[in-house]
Amino acid sequence: MGVMNIKDSRFELLVSGEQIQGVVEQTCGVIQSLGSNVVFVVMANGANWFSQRIFDRFPASVFDIEYALLKSYLGTTRNAITTLSMPDEENISGKMVVILEDFIDSGKTIEYMMDWCSRIAHAERVLVCPMCIREGVDSVRYNVANQPLVIAKDKWIVGCGLDYDHWGRNLADLYYMVR
Repeated sequence: MGVMNIKDSRFELLVSGEQIQGVVEQTCGVIQSLGSNVVFVVMANGANWFSQRIFDRFPASVFDIEYALLKSYLGTTRNAITTLSMPDEENISGKMVVILEDFIDSGKTIEYMMDWCSRIAHAERVLVCPMCIREGVDSVRYNVANQPLVIAKDKWIVGCGLDYDHWGRNLADLYYMVR
């Protein structure tokens, strides 16, 4: 499906599900190389879609998984970061943390989470594996360990866990808003 309407806006296909699967596979390779003293922090709600596809690739493995729920958008407008739910600090202390994220846009949310894991929860090390990253965002600054899709600065995207005002997370491809 190349074009669709969501709420009051029109969206066109940007990235196919097959290309997203490539990011999933590459991220799984990173995860396999990490060892066992790892806890995964899934940035809910958006990264649930991405993380589930990753964890499904390891059917016989048991992972230590925590969830964080932070909000930084209302519709398409950036807001201050609101903390709704954070992982168990004791479960992160002294471990390598891999943050699974759907999209690093401005970097504010991931920076907040990385600081919390290091300074508050005393993680040994923090890595980030996003599905997508905004063009121009410094992946080295955020310890990005995988090779995410790079999304142009002018694209508002939906699908694969990303939403437009709570709509479209379930889509298997990424679409961009053309209004």
